[in-house]
Amino acid sequence: MIRLPFALARGFVAAETLDDTIPVVRQLCNKGLLTTVDLLGEHIVRKDLALKSRDAYIRLLRALALEPGLDRNISIKLSMIGQVINEDFCLENLRALLEEARLVNGFVRLDMEGSSVLDSTLRIFESVFPDYRAHVGIVLQAYLKRTVEDVDHMCDLGARVRLCKVPTGSRRRLRTSACCKSAPGTSLACRNCFSTDIIPQSPPTMMH
Repeated sequence: MIRLPFALARGFVAAETLDDTIPVVRQLCNKGLLTTVDLLGEHIVRKDLALKSRDAYIRLLRALALEPGLDRNISIKLSMIGQVINEDFCLENLRALLEEARLVNGFVRLDMEGSSVLDSTLRIFESVFPDYRAHVGIVLQAYLKRTVEDVDHMCDLGARVRLCKVPTGSRRRLRTSACCKSAPGTSLACRNCFSTDIIPQSPPTMMH
């Protein structure tokens, strides 16, 4: 695999190492911004690599917890910790990660990936949510036809939801709060309060 110069990704990726990431997170927090940290990668098909990814996420939470004043928020892709290998294996790894999140009072957001793992992601989230309500949330993709019903269901659960959408004519990353009305920048409505990220992405392939 060809490794591209980091300079090409600097506008989208905080750093190449954990040590270099922490100062970037601190700079953002000092500006009054809320942060979440992600590790790049997806669709791991070997158990040993999935376990390494799980451990890397745990190290990330611990590193954030050691830094006073930093948000202890991370976003993860379930396909990095075994989802496409075996759902029970993934669930076991996720529970280990959420135990660490509970220890450090952190928060883990489950990213939504492709349509092939959509149902699995929702199923796994609902399996762990009752035990880790304060420490886990989920991403929903606003352009899917089913998302209105999914948001409604998550509100019934009392879950924290992030909506991903392409804001027309915008290249900014926005964070706002939606309170029992349509989320700004979306056509969705909820019946409870939830946190909403409007995250620019490349125009997606429509999935149903």
